[in-house]
Amino acid sequence: RDGDNGFQIRIEGEPESYEPGREYWPCKARDQHLVRGFSIHAQHVDTEEAAGSFMPVNAYTSRVSSSCPSYIHHVISGKRNRVMVRWTAPVSGFGCVKISATVVQKGRIWFKQQGRLSLNICERVEVVQPNRTQECCACGNSTYRMTFYGLWSPSTHPKDYPTYSTHWSNVIGASHSSEYSIWDYGKFSSPAVQKVAEWGWPNDVETEVTSQGDHVMSVIKTPAQWPAYQPRNLRNPPSDTFQVDRSRHLVSLLSMLGPSPDWNVGITKESMCTADCGWVGTRVYNLTPWDAGTDSGVSYLSPNSPTNPRQRIRALTTLDDPESPFYKQGGGAIEPVAKIVVTRTGLSDGQCGESEAVLEQYDAAETSQSTSNKVALCLYSEWGGWSHCGVTCGWGIKTRNREMTMQKSSVACTATMQKEICKGMGDWEIPGCNYGEWSDWSVCPVTCGEGQTFRKRMLRSGSHSCDGFQMENSKCMTSMSCTDDDQSECRYSNWSEWMPCSESCGTGATLRKKFLLATHPINVGLHTGDARSNCEGLVMENGPCHNTPCQQCAYLPWTPWMPCSVTCGKGETLRKRFLNQSASGSGCEGFQMEQNRCMVPSPQNCVVKSWGQWSRCNSPGRSSRQLRVRKIKTRAKFGGAKCPRTFERRRC
Repeated sequence: RDGDNGFQIRIEGEPESYEPGREYWPCKARDQHLVRGFSIHAQHVDTEEAAGSFMPVNAYTSRVSSSCPSYIHHVISGKRNRVMVRWTAPVSGFGCVKISATVVQKGRIWFKQQGRLSLNICERVEVVQPNRTQECCACGNSTYRMTFYGLWSPSTHPKDYPTYSTHWSNVIGASHSSEYSIWDYGKFSSPAVQKVAEWGWPNDVETEVTSQGDHVMSVIKTPAQWPAYQPRNLRNPPSDTFQVDRSRHLVSLLSMLGPSPDWNVGITKESMCTADCGWVGTRVYNLTPWDAGTDSGVSYLSPNSPTNPRQRIRALTTLDDPESPFYKQGGGAIEPVAKIVVTRTGLSDGQCGESEAVLEQYDAAETSQSTSNKVALCLYSEWGGWSHCGVTCGWGIKTRNREMTMQKSSVACTATMQKEICKGMGDWEIPGCNYGEWSDWSVCPVTCGEGQTFRKRMLRSGSHSCDGFQMENSKCMTSMSCTDDDQSECRYSNWSEWMPCSESCGTGATLRKKFLLATHPINVGLHTGDARSNCEGLVMENGPCHNTPCQQCAYLPWTPWMPCSVTCGKGETLRKRFLNQSASGSGCEGFQMEQNRCMVPSPQNCVVKSWGQWSRCNSPGRSSRQLRVRKIKTRAKFGGAKCPRTFERRRC
């Protein structure tokens, strides 16, 4: 029969959207009529792909189909006034789901998938996206200060919190137009974003941003933060200023959470415009981590496990994996791991949406902190300048130091050295700098296994810009193998995979790293209240890498994307660009091709209800007429068949 007769599908809490992978229970309210039989099916609203899986609450009354876990039905016919089953939502990125039910009331009276027996529910987007299509109507320029607050600490996120090496990479981003995007939920990470996500290396994103011409107004970059959590009584949080205007009013940022597989925080395409043609005063963003889709690790210190094929960027959830440090049984929200505060600090002349030039200020000193987040007071001098990169070509590290001036607790204070990955700018032979011969390699510092040795050479003559000496490292091996009795003072994680080569073609340099996990207690001493050890929090190793020989290949602009390969559902599209013969060398490919996914909604035909009763004759005589109508249940969509007539007349 038509309609639902008062039956309905209801989910506990009646959520407006579902969390991927979460298990949902039915409401406990009873229906007004008895049920003798039922079936419930969950599928994608467009493609009819199976959506998630069902589990019976009572195995004696319900059973999941052996061939389709998203279909559940009754076992035996019997009177009941409610049906209870559990549903586990599909994985992230699945899209909208249609849950439909068929109910047998008695005999041949049954109701199928109409009215409230059909429920559409879409995936929850944890990070609310602003209206990207909204044009900015503000006038002039506005200046802002962006401040990054790391909240990730053993108090806020105690599960598996790393003992050593916690850090935030440089915050890197830009103010830009709607024609450019650094990263976006549901899109694939670019190679530059991948380097930030896995290595904390911001330079490729910075290079990409600066190459965008008029699409970018300001580059935003802050220093890295070691350790990850630093209350303001230790050090002011990293910050940077930027400007926006009408055409470049969007702000995008990201920073790597380390150590982690490929987890980051950030904002993307956040507009600084207001609806009344003014500029935002102060805005606070509480950040939860997102996955770049390039590494499949599930915990902070998971070994490198490249994701193949690469997945789209998605927000991490509390139901991803039981081994995840953010996992919560029963689901729920992830506590913010960081916070970004954007504060307006100035306006140019010629404003059109500002009633008065009052600048709203954000005083971070007044921000409340719970007692659990308080730490011992450790006072430091200002950071010194960065050292030169440890190598003159390829990948290396640079450092800077600060001195501890006071400590009012025996609790271990933070590190007094910071490290960042850097890239040498040339070869060992620097023009204008004359160096002597290399010294002999130093004695291998270990008595068993593998160690590091070094050699150096001194400057003979050159300008003041020349380094006083140059140093290079190399592996060294001893004749003895290490045994379990060789207790090292410093226990490290396994070596990571080698970083992508510094050059896209030809010979370059690469590095790998490992993090400090623990220190041997015998070799840890206390000196004037300062807990120290001789262990480096982060160890890096350089190595050469070789790519295909460099070719001078120039290509014409990309062609438009081709039509989707399917007329409905999920398909693929592609585009090409062809070699510019007049500007390319030999050995270049004739064309390059890119593929992407596409979605074409399935056509939906118009559906109308049954005809109603004929009306009474409107007047006596030959001109008398009767009328009947029928209502439209579902209108045509995506090219489906249009609706037939919804009224009829006849003589009476």
